[in-house]
Amino acid sequence: MLVLIFIAFIAGIATALAPCVLPALPIVIAGASTGGPKRPIGIGVGLVLSFTVFTLGLSTALRSLGLGPDALRNIAIGGLLLFGLVLLIPMLDRWFSGLLNPISGLADSLPKGGDGFTGGVLLGGALGLAWTPCAGPILAGLTATIAALGAGFEVAVVLFFYALGAAIPLVLIAYGGRALVDRLSLSSGPIRRAMGVMMVLAAAVILAGFDTRLTASALENVPGYEATIQALERSDTARDRLAELQELPTGPAPLTEAARGADASVADELGLPNAGPAPELEGISAWFNSEPLQLAELRGKVVLVDFWTYSCVNCVRTLPHLRAWDKEYRDDGLVIVGVHTPEFAFEAEPDNVEGAIDNLNVTWPVALDPEFATWRAYRNQFWPAKYLIDKNGDVRDLHVGEGGYEETETLIRRLLEVNGEAPTQSSAIPEERARVGHGDGQTPEAYLGYERIARFASPTPIVRDQVSVYAAPFGLREHELAYSGEAIVTGEHIEAGPGGATIHLNFLSNDLFLVMESTSGPKRVKVRIDGDPVSGAIAGDDVIDGELTVEASRLYSLARIPGQRERHRLEVQLPAGTRAFAFTFG
Repeated sequence: MLVLIFIAFIAGIATALAPCVLPALPIVIAGASTGGPKRPIGIGVGLVLSFTVFTLGLSTALRSLGLGPDALRNIAIGGLLLFGLVLLIPMLDRWFSGLLNPISGLADSLPKGGDGFTGGVLLGGALGLAWTPCAGPILAGLTATIAALGAGFEVAVVLFFYALGAAIPLVLIAYGGRALVDRLSLSSGPIRRAMGVMMVLAAAVILAGFDTRLTASALENVPGYEATIQALERSDTARDRLAELQELPTGPAPLTEAARGADASVADELGLPNAGPAPELEGISAWFNSEPLQLAELRGKVVLVDFWTYSCVNCVRTLPHLRAWDKEYRDDGLVIVGVHTPEFAFEAEPDNVEGAIDNLNVTWPVALDPEFATWRAYRNQFWPAKYLIDKNGDVRDLHVGEGGYEETETLIRRLLEVNGEAPTQSSAIPEERARVGHGDGQTPEAYLGYERIARFASPTPIVRDQVSVYAAPFGLREHELAYSGEAIVTGEHIEAGPGGATIHLNFLSNDLFLVMESTSGPKRVKVRIDGDPVSGAIAGDDVIDGELTVEASRLYSLARIPGQRERHRLEVQLPAGTRAFAFTFG
């Protein structure tokens, strides 16, 4: 923990030395040069507090109230503009002073008067919400941990020291700018107006999104940034400590490990291992095709718990087998319970899940597990994963991924005692089987949001949650992806900006799928492979003459390429308001 705190602190300092700090400098210097002597300290305190609290979950809380992710940021930018205008326009200064002076304790929050600390806190707080620092491995890892596990105490402490590290250089810069202004010995009027102009222009640049372009241009000219300034963040020690912080909560050993360690005494007359009682279904927010169920109520039945999510192509390909088992063995005592644990936010919406269940012809009970409560109870890690539970409520088999259907059906029949089928010869619950294709050179799943992105090759670094202009390299290595055009990259998806965006991917696969949605109305997306529109025999189920229509939040079939797998270059052209989440392959 102490090691990670130290690394996060150094990473914060490195952030303040990176080009992405440039848009914030005019605000820091202008704000510190026109207030009381403690204004720079106040700016640092406000920045640390607002950045920490916002990252820990305030943005999520605002979205739950129906406010967009940029709502508070835009309010903060408005505050920065107001600070600048108060410095620039004497009449507004007098009006604003008269408005707030009667309020006890707020007099020193104005750009004049008092020691400047309170005003600095307000200014730093607005800056902490408006400025987006470069997302190195530490900040990206902390954000992903908060999204998956919540804001625990250890995460909060590490994030606080990251913000503290970023604030210290800015406070020193603020004092330096203040000293320079004092040395110039100019009259206060021109200084205030000049600083007001600086602050208004800087806030306008951030509001218009030009700060991201400035950052991208600067970083392109600092080729050694990742290798030098972020070297400590990318060290093995930092990676290991961050991995420890991101671990699932401690608890019983995973069911597979418990079963593999069992001796012959755990096998009954069926000749099958017994991993012990199955965890109960927890944290279920909605049920489909059934009234709420508890496993305890299903004693005497054989239960198959299937972890899935409707935009996962691997999950969808298992559904015909589940459908056949449900039809064949329901009357014999088999109960299939689908636990729908969402991979993306839209998959947690009950209406979306209900629509997918109807479209996919899922007729068995489905439980919506939006907070991963049942997922965690089972210590599960994969979509899809099938847990087979006997009539006594004990786990007897786990299968991860596709395939193994005959083996699973044989176990179902044996546990149901149908036609006296012989048990499979297995000394332990089967090993976890990876998703199809990951072991044979096929491109692995490719997530597009910054929390889980890998093999990203754009020369322009990702700017979190803001419109930014990206450029794709001339060539991509195997499995690499890149963006070009205007895009907003969030934790779990990329959204095309006003000018549209293109996703570039070098992939090796026959079947190609992409999870997408539209923010408003149908969107026409163009798909090209090796420079040509996808059409004819290789077009996916959703593509006609190189285009597809995106409206619902779901998995879209882009291409089905016959023959031997070969490398291909994909381009997906997204119009404004189109979101893309992840590629999957088959």
